Amino acid sequence: KEEEEEGVTQSKELVTQIVNTLSKWIDTTQHLEKDVASKCVIAEWSQWAEFGKEVILRDEPTGSSYASVKPIRVEPDGRLRVLRRDGKEVLLCTEYLF
Repeated sequence: KEEEEEGVTQSKELVTQIVNTLSKWIDTTQHLEKDVASKCVIAEWSQWAEFGKEVILRDEPTGSSYASVKPIRVEPDGRLRVLRRDGKEVLLCTEYLF
């Protein structure tokens, strides 16, 4: 029970930190035009991504294994551009980087 309470406390602290950080970011960027703000989001988000690192696509089985790709960049619309093993570039949703 004590561990559960500690977990709840930690979760609440994390949520508070996320909300505060997001609020600060909104306050500092709300004056920006929409396209400038989106570029800021993509630039900041891209700093956390591991571009060039091979990842396995969990929803694309290829025979007995799954397809792998290398993330290249985040597009302005938020999709992830990746390079397949065959050299073809395709767009995915960005959740693959997590």
